[in-house]
Amino acid sequence: MFDKKKFLWVQSMKDAVTGQLLSTLNKTSGPMLGWGTALECYNYNGKSCKGTTSEQWYVNSTIVLDSPDPTFIQTLGASSGANHTAMEMLDKGKTWNIAKIYIPALQK
Repeated sequence: MFDKKKFLWVQSMKDAVTGQLLSTLNKTSGPMLGWGTALECYNYNGKSCKGTTSEQWYVNSTIVLDSPDPTFIQTLGASSGANHTAMEMLDKGKTWNIAKIYIPALQK
């Protein structure tokens, strides 16, 4: 979900098996120019971030654009051992789906 007035992006993650909401991230930034994997790591209560300790799987990731863009697939990026199934275009490029994304453990 995206608030055009504030460039506020709302990302939510649900358990693929139970459907339970696991986390929500609200972040203000500029317009979305592409999609990719990344490790965002912040210090917490004075403790330095060490990265993920185990692999991660994301299932049924969906991106909904403001308007259709059939070239959005060209923005897809993955690195550091991350991989994914093909990005699929739905409804002429307004909605995109990636069935599975794998990110290995990433320690700093």
